[in-house]
Amino acid sequence: MRALRRELLVEHLGVDSLLDDRGALRLSREVAHANRARRAWGESLQGLAVAIDPAEYGT
Repeated sequence: MRALRRELLVEHLGVDSLLDDRGALRLSREVAHANRARRAWGESLQGLAVAIDPAEYGT
């Protein structure tokens, strides 16, 4: 499971880390929120994760 989590962090967040479950979720949230701002500013994203606003999704 740890190897899968590590592969997913690399693929989706652009980070190679040996975090525990909580640390990985925390990092996912941080990167996704930072990527949302990067996308709004037209900057390159870190990995693939982007936070979405449910109120704006699909509009």
